[in-house]
Amino acid sequence: MILNRLISLKSFIFLTVCLFAIVACGGDTSGTTAPTVSTEPAAEQPKAEAPVVETAKAEPVVESSAVSVTKYQDFGFSLEMESGAMANTMAGSTDNAGTATFNYGGVNAMLNWVPGTNFDAVGAVKGLFTAVQNSNTSASFTTVGGGELRVGFESGEYIAYTADGSGGGLIGAWTCLDTDTAFTLFVSGQDSTNVQLRFKRLIDQFDCDGSADTAGTDASVSN
Repeated sequence: MILNRLISLKSFIFLTVCLFAIVACGGDTSGTTAPTVSTEPAAEQPKAEAPVVETAKAEPVVESSAVSVTKYQDFGFSLEMESGAMANTMAGSTDNAGTATFNYGGVNAMLNWVPGTNFDAVGAVKGLFTAVQNSNTSASFTTVGGGELRVGFESGEYIAYTADGSGGGLIGAWTCLDTDTAFTLFVSGQDSTNVQLRFKRLIDQFDCDGSADTAGTDASVSN
């Protein structure tokens, strides 16, 4: 979804530049009439210099600069990190959909949110796990857990895995019913024990609507 949005934005910028160039060149040249020929010698006219047209430059779509945060709460939900984290928010993220990445306590975390309509938590977890496997075909992946995930008052699904030479990871997905927003959290690192600890702490400190009503409610996973 993020890739599609980036492609669409780049296409829009390209079309805008093309349209600007067409207008600058005068547009349609059809329908001109022949000029009247005079027998009188014409005075020499100064040559008109062609205007210099500056074409618009397409700006690349990039992530915003990393910032240090202890509570991430820019898009309607909140996520607390007691020791702080370096956070990157993908350009174009809104309350409706977006992606943020965190370097947190020795692990890498990615949080994605999309509209909750027709969201399938099981499918989201399996799809992301398949993508992780495809990104590192030289490693051998082993699932070590999975099942129901509780995030505050909401329920979802998770999967835990290990990978030769690259530690392990956890992937969880759930929907916040009150805001109709679905989330997918991916945490990975070299130390599988630390990955599990950080994943649980992030889930424990996640709140669907950014208030203090549910943040800190103990999360749980079950096989």
